[in-house]
Amino acid sequence: MQSLRSRYYYYQLKRKLAQMKTLTFEQRRLAYDQLALERGNFAKEVTIERKSFGIYAGDMIQAKVHKSRGIIIYLHGGVYALGSALSHRAVGTHLAKESGADVFMFDYPLAPERPYPAALYDTVGLYRHLQHAFIDRPIAFAGDSAGAGLAIGAALVLRDANDVMPVALGLLSPWTDLTHSNPSHQTKRAVDPFFSDPQRLVNAAKTYAGEHSLSDPLISAQFANLKNLPPMLIQVGDYEALLDDAIVLHRLAIEAGVQAQIQIWPKMWHVWQLLTGMMPEATTATKDLGQFLNQQFQ
Repeated sequence: MQSLRSRYYYYQLKRKLAQMKTLTFEQRRLAYDQLALERGNFAKEVTIERKSFGIYAGDMIQAKVHKSRGIIIYLHGGVYALGSALSHRAVGTHLAKESGADVFMFDYPLAPERPYPAALYDTVGLYRHLQHAFIDRPIAFAGDSAGAGLAIGAALVLRDANDVMPVALGLLSPWTDLTHSNPSHQTKRAVDPFFSDPQRLVNAAKTYAGEHSLSDPLISAQFANLKNLPPMLIQVGDYEALLDDAIVLHRLAIEAGVQAQIQIWPKMWHVWQLLTGMMPEATTATKDLGQFLNQQFQ
């Protein structure tokens, strides 16, 4: 059942997103960070430090009470063009708290300045850098929306290169079909506050892919062979335009022999986990993700 608090935040979010439609592209980028600061729902049981590993920069979030040796590379959402380590800090801090692992919020390159494959190659490069720097520590990918798609793409590159694989994938509202062939891209537009206009996804997909095919498996994971990927937990709300992306991903993963779980949350919208610590559905979802990743680190 949807809580009263989540109903309040749902309508508040719809109003804020409607207001943001009048902003320029650069203003929207700043607004995403500003929204995170206004909410301020960052876990207090962590430390945050800006760090660089080689050429790869981001925020390292460490739980004050460690439960595992694991490292989580977190890839934020934002249709590959928006978002940052700051805009998604709430998820990162609470995920560090719940998993007890270190969370590196990666500021990967964004489109249109640096379209595909820049973000993918940098994510793989960061993973390999951390793997060599922390050879005795397991590493997982987690991400939301475009970041979740990026996490799958990076895992596919590592698999095909016969590299050491991440131990898990934590995927929140994954965007896996940039061709927009899934019905929910249209059928959920009335309830999805982020993608009420499907053209937004269409435009973002073209901007990110550039001259590459939208059905490239490293761009749209829905068209990939998922065999031998690590265990994954998928979380999605049934108010999401990307609902079918998550459902199809789960089915394909199971068919490929991957240990895959899916949680479909009633009346939840795109990446509701950003409200963790403020809304019970978000807090519980983040706890579930933290527990899943902690188990894979054992």
